[in-house]
Amino acid sequence: MQPLQKAIYILLLMHPEGILIKEIGNYETEFREIYCAVSGRMNRSVIERVTSKMMNPADNLIHKSLSMIKNAFLCRMPDCEARHYMPVTGRSVVHRIPIDRKIVYTKYRFGRQGK
Repeated sequence: MQPLQKAIYILLLMHPEGILIKEIGNYETEFREIYCAVSGRMNRSVIERVTSKMMNPADNLIHKSLSMIKNAFLCRMPDCEARHYMPVTGRSVVHRIPIDRKIVYTKYRFGRQGK
């Protein structure tokens, strides 16, 4: 996965309750922090542009990224296993990762400024 998809995936992992896409803008600061950590980018204007585009629910980038995340898992493991790691998606549905958080580890600690 590219850094953009990794950042969205981590954001969803950090919110086991899920995130409504129409409210994705509420997580902008948190997403920016995650994106900076996984991308290694330092150019503030690029980070701001990517963040504002990703946090706009009317833009197709968030949906495209969710699809790319799903495909990354489906290409590497059987459907019955991949479904535990893929974002649960759909119209008017809270998007979340169904994995048990007890088995998730990250060396980064991100703040939770979202909901």
